[in-house]
Amino acid sequence: MRDYSKVSGSFWTGRTGKNIRRDMETQIVAMYLMTCSHANMIGVFFLPIGYITIDTGLTHEGASKGLARLSEEGFCTYDDDSEMVFVHEMAKFQIGESLKPTDNRVKDIRKQYDALSETRIKSAFFDKYLHAFSLISPEESSSPFEAPSKPGAETGAGTEKNKTMVRSSASRFEEFWMLWPKSPRKVAKASCEKKWRAKKLDGIADRIMEHLKAISKTKQWLDGFDPAPSTYLSQGRWGDEIFEGAAQGSSNTKPWFISNSGIEAKAVELGITKLPDEQFPYFKVRVYKEAGVTKEDVRKANQDFDARK
Repeated sequence: MRDYSKVSGSFWTGRTGKNIRRDMETQIVAMYLMTCSHANMIGVFFLPIGYITIDTGLTHEGASKGLARLSEEGFCTYDDDSEMVFVHEMAKFQIGESLKPTDNRVKDIRKQYDALSETRIKSAFFDKYLHAFSLISPEESSSPFEAPSKPGAETGAGTEKNKTMVRSSASRFEEFWMLWPKSPRKVAKASCEKKWRAKKLDGIADRIMEHLKAISKTKQWLDGFDPAPSTYLSQGRWGDEIFEGAAQGSSNTKPWFISNSGIEAKAVELGITKLPDEQFPYFKVRVYKEAGVTKEDVRKANQDFDARK
């Protein structure tokens, strides 16, 4: 939660400020996006419309109209599915026009960026600030799958050594991919491997493999309700509960994000600590945000699970 934020007085005389004059709802939403406690320095954050209505007193319709108008003006982008907002110029005003790759703040920006779920919001931030904030380090800018031509190019020894190192670093993902049962949903291998590396899942690979072996034998999976590998990795589904008897097909799994114990376990995994006097619903929202779980994910999971009881 931020204690303060920078808001330029030129907002009111700039293009957006001028265009939304006499539109009080949109003005309130714009100021809320720049100053609310849910925001961060990169301007990409979880913001259900309900947050706006509670904090500003606007109606749901008024808040929605304000967001839509600001999106039309190019002030922000709002993704209804993930309930994430991207305030386009916020990072520039909170951080600066650009940073040197050696600036300590670059590491914090990358950390916040890497934690974002894979949505159009994340892509938009990347496109706008890739070079300004060095979102890709020099080591990452060259493909990890291409062995360098130097040194050892003359004899081929260096190339072979590097190929061996690449295979070794990718071995746990390959094990995961081979273990995943054949299914029409088993697609996007390259994207899945990118998520695996970004989340540094080699460290908990054994846990993931054990969970995958168990969950793939449940009635849910055998009946064709298996998730896509990409979804499994994005949502951290290895934290899902597997009920007793599930392996024999007599029961089913309960996604971690629709049980209190699952949410608490995921919080520990993500390094999130419940704040003093923090009510569980607010704690849950923070865990959902970090894990990339959307309101629609929760609704569908509850609906599916209730139908299978």
